[in-house]
Amino acid sequence: MKSYEIQVPKGWCSYIYHDYLLISTPYKTDFETFKSDNVQLYILSSDGEDYKSKNIEEALESQISILEDLSLFKPVYFSEYHKEYGKYYLIKNLGIESGKKYIKLDILFNHKGRNYIIHYKALESEFETYLPYAINTISTFKIKD
Repeated sequence: MKSYEIQVPKGWCSYIYHDYLLISTPYKTDFETFKSDNVQLYILSSDGEDYKSKNIEEALESQISILEDLSLFKPVYFSEYHKEYGKYYLIKNLGIESGKKYIKLDILFNHKGRNYIIHYKALESEFETYLPYAINTISTFKIKD
C-alpha cells in the first residue's frame, strides 16, 4: 500500500514500477518506451533503509551525495516550508543520459523519518514547457499517515 497520493495530470500516462509511481507526458503510451521519454515525473519512497533519515538535513546530505555522482555540476538547492510537512528542499541538477542533456528537479520531504523524493526530469529544451504541469502535480502530493 502506498504511503502517499498524487493526482496525475489529465492525458498523462502513469505506471507502477516496483515501489515507484512513474508518470510520463502524453508522448508515451506504453511502459516499454517509458524510460526513453523526454519528460518524466516520479516519486521515490519505500520502507527500505535507503529512504530513512532522522531529519530533513540528514536526508538532504544523503541525496546530495547521490546526485553529485550523477550530475554534470554540483547540485543547487534551497529550502521551503510546507504547512503540513515542515521544511523541505528543492534540488536542481543537470545530467546527460543517452547523449541528451536533462534538467532535473528533486523535491525532498522527510516525514516521520521517511524520505519522499518527487523527481521531475525533462530535456533542457522542454523543462520550462512542462514545469507548470509538474508544479500542479507536485502540489497535489499528500502523505498518508
